[in-house]
Amino acid sequence: MKQTFILSILIIALACSCKQQAENHWGTWRGPHANGISNESDWSAEKLDSANICWTRDVGFGHSAASIVGNRLYISGWNETITETDTVHASTIYCIDTENGNDFWTYTYPSEKRNFPGPRSTPVIDKDRLYAISWEGMLFCINSKTGEELWKTDLTMDSLAQTDQWGFSPSVVVYDDLLLLNFNKSGMALNKFNGELVWSSEPLFAGFASAYIWEQENKALAVFQSDTSIYFVNPDNGVVENVHHKQSGYSIGCDVLALGDTIYATDEAFVYSASGIKSLWHSDSISSYFRTGVVINGYAYQFSDVRNKFCLNCIDISTGEVLWRESFVRWGALSGINNHLLILTGTGKVIIAEANPGEYKPIKELQLLSAEDKTENWCWAAPTFFKGKIYVRNSKGELACVDLSS
Repeated sequence: MKQTFILSILIIALACSCKQQAENHWGTWRGPHANGISNESDWSAEKLDSANICWTRDVGFGHSAASIVGNRLYISGWNETITETDTVHASTIYCIDTENGNDFWTYTYPSEKRNFPGPRSTPVIDKDRLYAISWEGMLFCINSKTGEELWKTDLTMDSLAQTDQWGFSPSVVVYDDLLLLNFNKSGMALNKFNGELVWSSEPLFAGFASAYIWEQENKALAVFQSDTSIYFVNPDNGVVENVHHKQSGYSIGCDVLALGDTIYATDEAFVYSASGIKSLWHSDSISSYFRTGVVINGYAYQFSDVRNKFCLNCIDISTGEVLWRESFVRWGALSGINNHLLILTGTGKVIIAEANPGEYKPIKELQLLSAEDKTENWCWAAPTFFKGKIYVRNSKGELACVDLSS
């Protein structure tokens, strides 16, 4: 009995240690819990003020969000350099000091000019390796400490993956020794050490969403989206174990989120079990093309763009009821901090609001990024919150850091 008790204590201690380690970074897509929410509490909304701006800088065109491990921030952007003899188009992965905004290193690669220029995918850190995808479909593995290229592979070669006019957008999800990519019909996986293909699925155009790992009944399932379907896949071998056919394919660009046995997929929710999938509700009035929201205490907060009405919605996950709507000039992006919303509006304003299902309740706001030239300037990348600091960027490449730490 005593040995069992001691073993239980050790298991709990190990679990707590793993949780603390997970909270000590924001180096993966949508943070350590893949839900876009920081659990930090040592900060104050009242410090959202121009006096607390730490630094601003340019990182080039793009929609990559910031990933952070320790004092290193990783982000991507695209630039056009015109000289007397040539015009050079290239994207750059930046490793930036969070204390002062200066570069630790940069890695630059050729990248074509196009509409909505720049990388869409967010860099992902796995120990000393960084994984990033260009909009053209080049997957890079780089030493996150030095910026040295370890390997790269062209996902479009031999038709490994296909994309549409918008380019490759999903971020890498690391699972054990695999890199899971939401490409093709039901995903694909590469070896994270050398980039070699482990398994794939039927070729199909890639969407915007990233893969999602769901621990279901002591078993991991990888969730992929394509066309109008959500696939539940064995991540080790790519075998599809179940599939849910959505009523609308409009919102498959948004990431799914698991809440117990319930899957929330932006404009619908359903229950997954070994016996089958049961739809709870579906609503066309809250569809969103690629603006994934957050779920706090059973309520979803997300932007929608139905009929070009740009609203932030609060939705009861259990019923699909919209509890309130707040209109904005343009859609933006958001993350969560504890029981608060960290909102980046489409015009570059940062708002901290209560995650309150009763009403939209902003606490403090700050015009942080440029809102000029709306035809080429968007705020689509989700804000990052780490160690009391906010990091936001717009598509033109303005990156800003504000300190809210108490």
